[in-house]
Amino acid sequence: MKGATLHRLIDIYADSRRNLRVRLAALRMFVRAVCADRNTSFAEYRQMCRRLLKGMPFTEQALERERAAYLDRTRAARQAMEESGAWLIGNSAMIEQALSFDDLCDLLGVNHAHRAEAAEVCAGDAGVVGGLLWIGGEFEDSADHKSGRSNRGNTGPLTAAVQNLFQKFLLENPSAIPDPFAPGGPFYGVPRQEMAPNGTVQIRRPALTVHSQDGSIRTVERKPEVIGE
Repeated sequence: MKGATLHRLIDIYADSRRNLRVRLAALRMFVRAVCADRNTSFAEYRQMCRRLLKGMPFTEQALERERAAYLDRTRAARQAMEESGAWLIGNSAMIEQALSFDDLCDLLGVNHAHRAEAAEVCAGDAGVVGGLLWIGGEFEDSADHKSGRSNRGNTGPLTAAVQNLFQKFLLENPSAIPDPFAPGGPFYGVPRQEMAPNGTVQIRRPALTVHSQDGSIRTVERKPEVIGE
């Protein structure tokens, strides 16, 4: 999609005087175009890297230029996705007040066969926007994702925007969620690799639970093992 068209879509969805349905439709088109451009950019970058790697070391500078250009495009796409997701979550109350559940499902392409399930999810604390675009995960364009005709790993454009926003939040606030390797966490007991201050890679194995003959139980923490020694 041409840059002028993308800017026009941004102007439409950012114009508060317009009908909300039109604004959301424009935002969907914009984010879908950003996702498509990001996928195309990645495919072109991989193809160019394969060609340039054959000429190494003489093509090293050209490879660095391609990498820098690709990272710039990726950074711009990620920022656009995050800002779109932030707008959706930040204006969720306004969206839910202006549009009914069925109206929003129509805009997001939620299959009628999946709306009963979507309604159950949206009845929770996340609300309609959060339920359809985040908690549900696959309700947007659900005929593609939940009907066995396509990859279930795919998501709709606005869902992808909210996911990007959540990923940004986790990267900036790693302490916001419990340690998954702690007792009770989903990865408790799984060995994990760590990098020591001196640069060596260590593997930390789970603690041992020792049961004594007298019935007592104690936990023995194991020292990290340096990989390769």
